[in-house]
Amino acid sequence: MLKRLLKLMGLGFMLSIIIGQAITMLSGFIARGELVLTTETLLDRMGSFGSAFLIQSILLGIYGMFVWGGIILYDLEKLPLMAATALHGALVIIPFIPLALFCGWTNGIVSVFIMSGCQLIGFIIIWLIMNAIYKKQVKELNELQKKLKEKQ
Repeated sequence: MLKRLLKLMGLGFMLSIIIGQAITMLSGFIARGELVLTTETLLDRMGSFGSAFLIQSILLGIYGMFVWGGIILYDLEKLPLMAATALHGALVIIPFIPLALFCGWTNGIVSVFIMSGCQLIGFIIIWLIMNAIYKKQVKELNELQKKLKEKQ
């Protein structure tokens, strides 16, 4: 399980940098019509483009380690689906708040909480879908087990 966790965290580190930088570029292009690689807030904080871009990339990677590494929670058989989803949601949402504020991805605390609320809604939807899938699988397994008992 440790090997899987490390793989997920490594994958999360790399993918989150790529995805996060792509989102930054896309949102900057939509907002200003030009290619933006880091926010002005972070640029002001760091003092140079290189430092801002590097810090943003490292922070995105670390954030991705939480997000992707948290997937391992679903592999823990003793952990109920709701608990795994809640813990994974916390690993996604809680680090996002200071990260978004520090990097200047939002206009303030209200928009950060709106974005976090959207993430929470996403996790609720995911939980409902996964719960329905698991219930269907359990029902199918119970029916299969019943058929096997009848044959014996």
